[in-house]
Amino acid sequence: MAERKAVTAAIRSRYQRASKKEKGKILAEFIELTGYHRVYARSVLRTVERKLVREQSRPTESKSATEKSRKVYDQQELIVLRQIWMILDYLRQAPGGSFVCRACSTARR
Repeated sequence: MAERKAVTAAIRSRYQRASKKEKGKILAEFIELTGYHRVYARSVLRTVERKLVREQSRPTESKSATEKSRKVYDQQELIVLRQIWMILDYLRQAPGGSFVCRACSTARR
């Protein structure tokens, strides 16, 4: 496993700077060395560096998932939110409501 990581680190920078033709040759070499499938090898060579950057940027002390997801609303906001939730619940139960639910979940993203 450590050997694969070392090979990946060495080949990644070369792969990212290469032209399209050179990338094919480098990828074939990488597959032969590591035994990865072609599609996975491409994704490893493209994304390994970004994953490392993300891991380093995380704060050392983080809150738990429940603490992050808890939101505090005042009374005015709660009234409005309850009305919205009630409307969305009616829409979900109406004929064709599954379409509305999918549209709402897409809008959240």
